[in-house]
Amino acid sequence: MADIIKQIWRRAAKQQKRIVFPEGEEARIVAAAKIIAAKRLAVPVLLGRAAALKRLAAKHKLPKQVELVDVADKKRQEAYAKKLYQLRQAKGLDLATAKKLVAQPMYFGTMMLKLGEVDGLVAGATQPTRDTLLPAFQIIKTRPGVKKVSGANILVLGQGTAQQRVLVFADCAVNPLPNAPELAEIALLTAATAQQFGLKPRVAMLSFSTAGSAKHPEVTLVQQAVKIVQRKQPRLKLAGEMQVDAALVPEVCQQKF
Repeated sequence: MADIIKQIWRRAAKQQKRIVFPEGEEARIVAAAKIIAAKRLAVPVLLGRAAALKRLAAKHKLPKQVELVDVADKKRQEAYAKKLYQLRQAKGLDLATAKKLVAQPMYFGTMMLKLGEVDGLVAGATQPTRDTLLPAFQIIKTRPGVKKVSGANILVLGQGTAQQRVLVFADCAVNPLPNAPELAEIALLTAATAQQFGLKPRVAMLSFSTAGSAKHPEVTLVQQAVKIVQRKQPRLKLAGEMQVDAALVPEVCQQKF
């Protein structure tokens, strides 16, 4: 298998998307933006206080391809607040609160995304998951047909070698106790995510039980989710419920199934 990271870089370089980083004053973000610009993977947009961004740009010798946006820009704050108020007034948001929210980098950046000023947003380096996701839940929301947001982690083993394996785990970030329909949706969305990265998804529905080896409501929930996925996408390669060793080690899987 080709190096998946390099594949992603090639695809990114062809598209040249504008990506906003609300935590633009964080050292790791600044370093990443410099690499992204040097490799021409995208156009990084750093949010932060104007003076702080200027100092960081000079210190790290950021190339001109890295855009710096002042989160305290009053004109933009005013425009974003009015739009946020329009979007959320039915939920009880008033204009004064909207103005306070867009003064925060996460809401400021999310409004940039909502209005098409950037193509994507990357955050979560310095703040809790909830604070990272809440503006997206409120402003961007889910695409049509998707009921629940879920998170996925991509693990690359043996990167760039003949033994490289790419694993996508979900949900490891958003839904602590999904019910069967929600778990089924998570599985389908994760399979779609794998396809976006050029992978042919083979889905294992994990549990502390393998093929009915344990009896428990949580096991039943996974079994129900498996049936829902099979009904919705019968051609998807899927197995479960199973323990993680059976999912990752073919010899163990053959023994247990």
